[in-house]
Amino acid sequence: MRLFKILALSVLAITLAGVAAQANAQSIDELYQAAKKEGALSLNGGGPAGLYEPWVREFEQRFPGIKVKLTADFSNILAPIMIARLRKEN
Repeated sequence: MRLFKILALSVLAITLAGVAAQANAQSIDELYQAAKKEGALSLNGGGPAGLYEPWVREFEQRFPGIKVKLTADFSNILAPIMIARLRKEN
């Protein structure tokens, strides 16, 4: 479970850092409000979804209004999904 907390904090830090760059937010409250405008956080993880579900629940409870979109599978399935999303965004 400790690994998931480290992962959660890392994902949150990266996400909020990106939001901070856009929003020029100064506090965690401002970052949270800016992130809520986005409405969702995409989490792509290798392996079964069950590994990530406790973290997803904890994140969504701690940060209401930000839905975690979890995609978890093995790399041979997950990689093409991620590539397609990137191509669609660009």
